[in-house]
Order: sequence, then C-alpha cells, then structure tokens
Amino acid sequence: MYEVLLSATALLCLAAILIGGRYYRDTFHPLVYLGALLGTLYVGYPAYLLWEGDIGVYLSDTSLVEIQSICLIGVAAMLVGVWRGAGPRISSKQVASVDSEEDHQRVRIAAIVLGLAGVAGFAYGLVGAGGIGAAYGQGYGGGWSDSGYLRETFLFTLPALLWLMASYQVERPGWLIWGLILVIASPLLMQGLLGGRRGPTFMAVVGLVVGWCIMRRTRPHLVTVLIGGGLVGGLLLFLVANRDQIYLGSDFQFQGESLSTLRAAAGNEYIYGGALILHAQENGEFYWGGRYVQLFLVRPIPKEWWPAKYDDSSQFLGVPGVDRGNAGLASTDLISTVGWVGAVGAAPGIVADLWVEFWWLGIAGLFGIGWIYGRAWRKGITQGGAWVPCFGILTALSIYLVAQDLEAMGFRALFMLGGSVAIWYVGKRDGHPSQGRQNVLSMGAK
Repeated sequence: MYEVLLSATALLCLAAILIGGRYYRDTFHPLVYLGALLGTLYVGYPAYLLWEGDIGVYLSDTSLVEIQSICLIGVAAMLVGVWRGAGPRISSKQVASVDSEEDHQRVRIAAIVLGLAGVAGFAYGLVGAGGIGAAYGQGYGGGWSDSGYLRETFLFTLPALLWLMASYQVERPGWLIWGLILVIASPLLMQGLLGGRRGPTFMAVVGLVVGWCIMRRTRPHLVTVLIGGGLVGGLLLFLVANRDQIYLGSDFQFQGESLSTLRAAAGNEYIYGGALILHAQENGEFYWGGRYVQLFLVRPIPKEWWPAKYDDSSQFLGVPGVDRGNAGLASTDLISTVGWVGAVGAAPGIVADLWVEFWWLGIAGLFGIGWIYGRAWRKGITQGGAWVPCFGILTALSIYLVAQDLEAMGFRALFMLGGSVAIWYVGKRDGHPSQGRQNVLSMGAK
C-alpha cells in the first residue's frame, strides 16, 4: 500500500509539471517548480530510503502508510491551490511593467541603493565575525551581528537584483551594471557556496536565472529547466554532504557522497516530518496558529523593545519559542512516540509543518499557500509592475517553503517583499503607479 501511495504522489507531481510547462506554456509556472520540489521531498526521499532499506529503523510500516496518505493529500491540496490561483490559460505573452524612461531610472537607482545596503549589512556581519577569513575559515561559516535585522539585511539583495534586471527589458545593460549585478548577488553566492548552505545558493541561482529571463523576455524550454533543476539539486546535495570541507583554507578533499544526505537519520526531512505527524496525531498536540503568531507578529519586534518576547509569548500562547531551534517544534519528546530524539535544527517539510499546527485544517492552509503562488504568477503575467519581482521572490523562497517550513520561508519573505515594495514605491511617478501605455515585459515561453 505504501508503494501505491508513493506512486500516486509521483504521478500527481509529474502531472503538475506537465500542466505548468505545456498547458500554461510557462516553464516558470509554480506548478513546475513546486511539483518538482514536492516530488523530491515526498517521492524521491522515501523512494531512496526504501531502496537503502533503513527507513524501518525509524518508522514502522503501518505509520508509513498513514504518513504518506497525509503527504499525498497535502501535496494535492497545494498543487490544486496553485491551479485555482493561476486560473485559466492566458493567451497573451505580454505583461505591463514600468514603461517610461523616468520610471526605469528611478527603479534602477532604488534597486542599486537597496542592493548595496544589503551588501553593506552583509559586510558588517563579516566584520563582526572577525573578517572574511574568520567568518568562512570553518565549515558552515558566515558573518554575525547581535542585531537580527542587521544579520538579515543581505536578503534585500534578491529583490534588488530582480528589480535591477527587470528594468532592462528594452535596452541592454553595460559592463558597469553587470558588475553591480554580481556585487549585489555576491552575499547570496558567498553565503551559499562558501557557507555550504542550500537556501542562499538556490536563491542566488533563481534570482540570476529569473532575472535574466525577465530581462530577455523569454523562457527556457521545459527540458532545459528540468535538466538545470537536476544539476542545481545535485549541487545542493553536494554542498550539504561536504559542508565540513568547504571553507577558506580547506584542502577541499571532498569525501562526502551527495546522496548520503538522504539516508535514514533523525534529521532527514521526510523521517522527521513523519515523526512529527505521528506525535501530534497520537498526543493531540497541535499549536493552532500559535507558532505563526510568534513568527509574523512577535519576531519582527526588536529585542531591545521587548527583551523577553519569546518567553512571554510562548507562555501566553502555550507554544515553544521559535528561537529554540526546530522552529518551535517538538524534538526530544518524540521519544514517547517513535522512540528517538529529533535532530537539533531538523526541518519537517511544509506538509508536516501545517499538520502539527492546524491538524486537518492544515490541508486548507496548503491549498491557500498554493493559491497565493498561483495568483502571484497570474498577476505577474497580467499586471506586471511589483508583481513580477514578487513572483520571482516566491520562486526563490520555494525551497525553504517545501523542504523546511513556513517559518523559514516567512521571515525571509517579510524582508524581501518589504524591500520590493520600497523599490516599486520609488519607481512610481507622481505618487501613482505608472499606467502601462505599452507592454514591454514578456513572460511567455519562447
């Protein structure tokens, strides 16, 4: 029965990819990349675990059927939500965007200023860690600042990158602009490649590729996207498997096998997420939105204003603090349910994350998230403007959403979308959004 459920999940994800690429004729459609990411976590991971034969050490056969049933329903809900949000196929390949030279110049200046501010914040973190040698002189390195806001200012570089490249659909940028693009992308590239981190690497690749395609008013073919996605996925697995050997001064003798990150362990996303589903189901311990209140309402408050914000809100809401690892999810108390301790820092995946928060109502949440992705894509196609980089940001953050949880995606989205809105506001003419006299940004497939 478990293999049947895996096959059904695989067919569903494959259908989503084909519908996005063929029916909607857009290889950047959310059905394509969400279908691929969901298929990786909820089909590729368990299939590899079955092949290795170690999954039974952590989860019983009976529990696997229950877990995959919930995963299948959750995947279906998200993909149907994307389909409903995207609406019917759009015949036009043109999108309204900032269309006057005045707006282009304002957008470029605002994007460059915000991007360099993100670079400066990243550099400040490197100085706080003792310099670039100290920051990346060990595996999984990076900068540091006592201020969470300063630590995350490098996230502004993604919306800046997308806006800057989107402002060059008509004319082509010169070498100076290409240099600025590389400078603005450098924090994500350094944090990803030197820090051995999947998320920043994925964001950098998506930002540069999507920005290039927006600028060129084209789309790659579906086969190109699938091959490229596979190569990026291999790179991400390589970084995780060898992150202890990736640092300045390393001898770079990579011995970690890329697929070793998928093997059965207490930190495996599929196994850990499945255990959380069982734990919440057996003990009836659901958070009913408490963690998300902490994330979206409490976390943005500076600690200087409310030093005990996590302790106070945790006590009031009856949830663990999101500052205590694992996004406030259970870890050590999994012993009572599955007999082992969840790894510190383990991620549950989006289906388990919504399940432990809202039980069966989490399926509606998954549908809603999918609808937002689909609607953002449609708005980018039909209206352009601020919706274009918004769509790009959601695409870049999809790896956090699917492979980790809403907490990992949510606070980054707050930063990036806020920065994108700031750029769009500066790019408006006379305080009003520019009215598209002609469509200049093509989003259709080539």
